[in-house]
Amino acid sequence: MDAQVSAKRWPLWSRVVVKPGVFAPACIDVEMSGWSGTLIDIVEAGSEMLCKVEWDRDTYGLMPGNYLDWCDREELGPELALLFASHLELVRSSPPTSSEVRWQTTCVHSVSV
Repeated sequence: MDAQVSAKRWPLWSRVVVKPGVFAPACIDVEMSGWSGTLIDIVEAGSEMLCKVEWDRDTYGLMPGNYLDWCDREELGPELALLFASHLELVRSSPPTSSEVRWQTTCVHSVSV
């Protein structure tokens, strides 16, 4: 898959939601359907596209205890997930809000210094 095509179809900082019937990778008793967040990175793995999602506050607040326990045992941050693009729906392809731009700019500057 061409990286430019991916970026146009899946722009970073877009809102995404998990499609129905998707379960947490390696934690199959946790259904993630309806979880929503922000697309913060795209990794192309052969013909597949993996999306790094940062969950929004509402999703984070509704995560079941067994998922949080599993993340803790595996030393993973529950606020992020790496999911196949085929498991996600793009819910907003418009430009980021001004607060998202300020946050993104702050992160870029702090990394490049």
